[in-house]
Amino acid sequence: MLFFTLATVAAFTVDPQKVAELFRAPDLHAALFFAFFMVTDPPTSPPKHRDQLWYGVITAVVGYLVFQFIGAAYFL
Repeated sequence: MLFFTLATVAAFTVDPQKVAELFRAPDLHAALFFAFFMVTDPPTSPPKHRDQLWYGVITAVVGYLVFQFIGAAYFL
């Protein structure tokens, strides 16, 4: 959710063409799969709920920054 919030804010504040591909089918579905399944999977996330929230926030921000600076959607 935070990943797409950051991308939406970027679409309104900078060039929307830079983030438009994130809202298309392949990237969108892969990002949603990652956010709702992979990050919450017990072997890949911290055991405590509060730590899971921080882990998700850090993952979303890092994934977004990698996309902005490198141009690659590296969230899987």
